Amino acid sequence: MGRKMQLNTDEYPYRAEALYLAKSYNHMISERNRLKVLLDGDWTYTVEMAINDLDNTTVSYDRERVQSSGVSNPVQRIVEKIDDPEFMERKQAEMDKDKAWCEQEYAYICWKISIVHRARDDEMSRWEKQVFKYTFIDGLDYRGIRRKHPTVIHDRQITRAKINILSSIGREIETRQYFRDNNSYLDRLQKEAVNGQKEDCTTAG
Repeated sequence: MGRKMQLNTDEYPYRAEALYLAKSYNHMISERNRLKVLLDGDWTYTVEMAINDLDNTTVSYDRERVQSSGVSNPVQRIVEKIDDPEFMERKQAEMDKDKAWCEQEYAYICWKISIVHRARDDEMSRWEKQVFKYTFIDGLDYRGIRRKHPTVIHDRQITRAKINILSSIGREIETRQYFRDNNSYLDRLQKEAVNGQKEDCTTAG
């Protein structure tokens, strides 16, 4: 049985969040891929990395930069620093912290993408899926969509599809609120949506 068309934008929940996810879809995919590449890499702090950090005089590393502590040979100072187990352990701990942050960000972005994908796959009609792609992936306006589909006579056909798209995403967000593990993600998503609205207003001004 087909899903009833919704024309009233007040009928669906999480309107701001749904619009934010749709508009940021391309960015989320790019960020997910970037983080995946990082996480698949080697997160071991090596001697080569230590040498590069210690020998880099163009960037300020106050704690790591080799100090003139009575040893005049800079190479010898670097060797002494690398031989210091506390230095290597601290740098590895910093890398482990960065990796943990990337893992958290990756999980959060995958969660946001899963909302859009679930709404698209389970809720949207074929026409709505096309409008989603044209609008939020390809960046087409009404005229561009009509060129893709000459059979579209009125802009309201596209508007109706967009409302149903956002309605589907909004309802999927709503289902996530009943799972306790999603609470922190929902709070963050709501804040991002508010900030996104502020940025849109600033750009428009």
